Amino acid sequence: VKSRLSMRILKDYAGEMVTLDQIDGDFCRGYITYLLTEYHPKGKDISNYTLHNYYRALNGALNSAVRRKR
Repeated sequence: VKSRLSMRILKDYAGEMVTLDQIDGDFCRGYITYLLTEYHPKGKDISNYTLHNYYRALNGALNSAVRRKR
């Protein structure tokens, strides 16, 4: 469930289709900035713990995608 939510939030940030080639340091920094400044579930800022979990989900997905690409 959490990974589906993370993917929905990522799609809200980046648009429907994101490729590995589009994801770099700037993309990741932009995603974190989006989470801190624009993403407000239930009208509130997210906690640092939640931010960390969303970042971990993105990192895990990227690692998995890179492993499959080899």
